[in-house]
Amino acid sequence: MWGYYDPNGKRIVLDAGISGLRAVEVVIHELTHALYHLKSVNPRWGEEKTVTAFGLGWAHLLRDNPKLLLWIIAHILKTNKTEVLT
Repeated sequence: MWGYYDPNGKRIVLDAGISGLRAVEVVIHELTHALYHLKSVNPRWGEEKTVTAFGLGWAHLLRDNPKLLLWIIAHILKTNKTEVLT
């Protein structure tokens, strides 16, 4: 496990040993868990409504936290272009 979202504390915890593209992937993964909880996504909504909720959540998240986007870009730029995530 490289990280987790704590819905009670509304925080994301990352393993200190990850970096580069893996860190970006884990942050995006855990932020998506957070959006799932914060947007109260209902699994019965169907694909379009669910994707719309995530799209709005991501747009608001990045608007309200511009340093997050800068962090993501910085980590991607430091990544070896041949790094592959599985």
